Amino acid sequence: DHTLPHQSSFIKKDLFMNFGLYNEKYKIVSDWEKWIEFIDMNHCSYRYVPFIIALHSSEGISSIRSDRHCQERAEVLNKYYHLNLSVDDVKNAKTKVYLCKFLYLLKIEQKSDQIKVFLFGFIPILSIKK
Repeated sequence: DHTLPHQSSFIKKDLFMNFGLYNEKYKIVSDWEKWIEFIDMNHCSYRYVPFIIALHSSEGISSIRSDRHCQERAEVLNKYYHLNLSVDDVKNAKTKVYLCKFLYLLKIEQKSDQIKVFLFGFIPILSIKK
């Protein structure tokens, strides 16, 4: 959830050559991290194609909000956005699942008592009160 579907994504080899391969430290969110790195951090382009390319089960390990999944998400968000999130912050956050096609992947709004994360800059996907 909260990402582009890697099952139906075609990625240019040059992006991996320039920015590196998937981080195998992350067993669940390595694709999610790579999208953040490519699109949000390095402003790489992407294009939505309105065709079904792949079908996959929505019951896989990345669909379950396990401690490991939440830990990995917290680490990635902290790494790129310096949010200081804990596993519990991610686990207890109110989330929504959306897929869209806009210019950048995530927008972070941080106030003293609240952190909000928006997919593609305007779709709220994470809200945490500190």
